[in-house]
Amino acid sequence: MRICIIGGGLTGLTAAYHLGRKHEVDLYEKRSCLGGCISSYEIGDYRIEEFYHHCFAGDSRLFSLMDSLRIADRLEWLRGTSGYYADGTVYPLNSPGEILRYPLLTIPDKIRLALLTMRARKMDSTPLDRITARDFVVREVGERVYRSFFEPLLTSKFGDRRDDISAAWLVSRIAIRSNRGLSGERLGYLKGGFFTLIEALSDEVGRHCVIRLQDPATSLSREPYGWRVNGQRYDAVISTIPPHTVPGGVLSDLPGIPYQGAACMLISLDHDVTSGIYWLNMKDPAPYGAVVAQPTSFPSSATGSTSCTWLPTSRTPSLQGKTRRC
Repeated sequence: MRICIIGGGLTGLTAAYHLGRKHEVDLYEKRSCLGGCISSYEIGDYRIEEFYHHCFAGDSRLFSLMDSLRIADRLEWLRGTSGYYADGTVYPLNSPGEILRYPLLTIPDKIRLALLTMRARKMDSTPLDRITARDFVVREVGERVYRSFFEPLLTSKFGDRRDDISAAWLVSRIAIRSNRGLSGERLGYLKGGFFTLIEALSDEVGRHCVIRLQDPATSLSREPYGWRVNGQRYDAVISTIPPHTVPGGVLSDLPGIPYQGAACMLISLDHDVTSGIYWLNMKDPAPYGAVVAQPTSFPSSATGSTSCTWLPTSRTPSLQGKTRRC
């Protein structure tokens, strides 16, 4: 078969990796580099991801892919700490003592929150798709826990649409992020960054497939015996881009899927601004939802600097257009 894959992110590259050995595959990518959301900036001989990334212990398919690419030995498990910036103060929330000292929840609130976290690991989230996250949390642990703990998290991720999010999504997120010890969450990271994965994947795909960089799919049409993309005929098309951006109107019969963008700003600092916390959520009003900080080893001109990713929400139109591209 002759197959067209639209989008050179992780999904598109993985599809090409599995199909390229038995089929004729063309991969279309509108940017000048591969990787999509896990693309990296290149600074001299150093690379750092455009967005923050890590993996979880349950990501078995990702681990299988890394193993087949012979980079599984580059995976390391690190401690991811988290906290809240509230009332002008940084509050770490990792050890039992830190949680007990957090002043914005009562002891009963904290007990109920801990029990909900433990129960989430075994919950069937399917029936929860019919209830909002807000209603579920208020019912399970009360209004104060929602306002002080969950609402800032939902606001930072979904902005004004936070009340539309289902409890099924929230419970699944709690469950996947429950791999914690007494000092923080266990997160996986690739030595050299996730560029290591994209580079290995791209090399393998390039052996068997045609990679068309800076060649977006601008036309797509159905034909009696296949498809036509940018004037080229294909037996099948795999699209990995958002449905509303697929050209040709071929998905017009599908129900509309709402999308909300997020802007991530990457800055380099020579000092720590999060008190050593990896993921700092903003409870106080701010033009961003969270600060994700990780120490890095830049070239000699910036040795020992700290890279911070800022996550502005739709509340901050003044920050639009200030993200870099590779």
